[in-house]
Amino acid sequence: LDRVGFTERSFGDLVADGSLGHTRLSLREAARRFGPIANPIEESDAPFLDVYVGLLDPPTIGRNLLGQQAFTRAVGSLGPGDAALFVASNGVTSHRGTSYKQTGIFDALEIIQGERTIKLQAGDFLRIDKLIVKNAPTFRELSVFRISEKAGFQPVKPFRVEISAERERADGTIATLRLPVPYALPKAYVLEPPAGSATPIDADEPLWVSAWERKPLTIAFVALMTAWVAGAFFVQEYFVARPKLWLWGRMGFLAVSFVALGLVAKGQLSVVQVIAFLHSLMNGFRWETFLIEPVIFILWGFVALGLLFWGRGVYCGWLCPFGALQELLNEGAKRLGVRQIEVPFYLQERLWAIKYTLFVAILALSFYSMEQALILAEVEPFKAAISMRFCRAWPFVLFVVALLVAGLFIERFYCRYLCPLGAALAIPAKLKLFDWLHRRPQCGRECRFCETQCTVGAIDTLGRINPNECILCLRCQVIMNDDNQCVILKRRAGRRGPDSPMAAE
Repeated sequence: LDRVGFTERSFGDLVADGSLGHTRLSLREAARRFGPIANPIEESDAPFLDVYVGLLDPPTIGRNLLGQQAFTRAVGSLGPGDAALFVASNGVTSHRGTSYKQTGIFDALEIIQGERTIKLQAGDFLRIDKLIVKNAPTFRELSVFRISEKAGFQPVKPFRVEISAERERADGTIATLRLPVPYALPKAYVLEPPAGSATPIDADEPLWVSAWERKPLTIAFVALMTAWVAGAFFVQEYFVARPKLWLWGRMGFLAVSFVALGLVAKGQLSVVQVIAFLHSLMNGFRWETFLIEPVIFILWGFVALGLLFWGRGVYCGWLCPFGALQELLNEGAKRLGVRQIEVPFYLQERLWAIKYTLFVAILALSFYSMEQALILAEVEPFKAAISMRFCRAWPFVLFVVALLVAGLFIERFYCRYLCPLGAALAIPAKLKLFDWLHRRPQCGRECRFCETQCTVGAIDTLGRINPNECILCLRCQVIMNDDNQCVILKRRAGRRGPDSPMAAE
């Protein structure tokens, strides 16, 4: 199969060239085929079942129908030799049936290829809420089914999907109707081995393997960035004891995070990935689903480890491209004399609740409708600002600009109050094993300078650092080790001056 080539097609184009198979059965025809039943069907031309089927594996089919994100979810979980079947239908009956919720098997739908009949498992099912393709009809049900290689299915050969429906007769017996939908993948999606090739193309190689093979330099770069961040924390005492090294090292790293990691490598994590992970845990976890995007996989792997070691700030404070953009712009604004707005701590505590509420709302909505959850997740400006580089419809760009402008006056405004991803990472960060941020007994009592300088207001009035909000910028650690900034060190230096009793002794 051609799993790489992509050409933009409308829904009508996909039907016309055979990429989608189509069969329609009217209520009148269904009534005739059922015969006498206990509850007669209204005889009209309305659909009893209007169904489209197709294989999603070629991007020209799958990506056009579902869009890039849903297509990645659908094919990313495929193992070697597996295939993804798309089924969409309208009408008074369901192509899924209802018994699968109890039995774990889709009894209403079968795949027949030659003499082989394939039953689909509930664990192989992915519900789709909406099609992205141009001119697509509205469907009552949209499904993607994984067909396991173990079933002996060969996607390049013709097959048919048979959907059955049952109605009870007056005598208590069951009348069954079967609607076949024949399908043959167009030859345009079938690759022939090169002429004179000594070995056939390896059709058993998982899709994620080729994704990793195509990006060796990008993978090495992302791995190097994560290693740099980890190394900086392991030697943070050396790092924070040198204010200029910390400042220019941090600003330089944030610039690389925004430009190279974000705009070039597309390394922006999203709350949508958190939701997808939680759903996969409940519906059958498969590593292949997440390995399909190597940059995102490496970052999430590092974030998972970082949550145990340091907390959520390991990503939010260093590797988040949008967070880096906010901090760089705010740093420039302060150097230009833009006056910063100090948010009182009592008010800030209440504003923090917004991002946690957003995360819970997106998660809860995803169990009702993933489509609606994705719409609510647009509160994240990452797609418009990072993934699409501001090349998006003007309302999205205007929203991003508004957040960045607010961030000129309140440092990391979006991170502080609106980011559902930050909220999602803060919850498991409660499990962190180490606390390498130091405080002095006088912090919060005799001195509150660190509190006023904290990037996100994560230090309370008693001098305590809130790990849920801390982005590990290490600014407070730099201040604590700087004789010119830390009030406590200044006092100690004063007591040890040439005229002090300690000096006389």
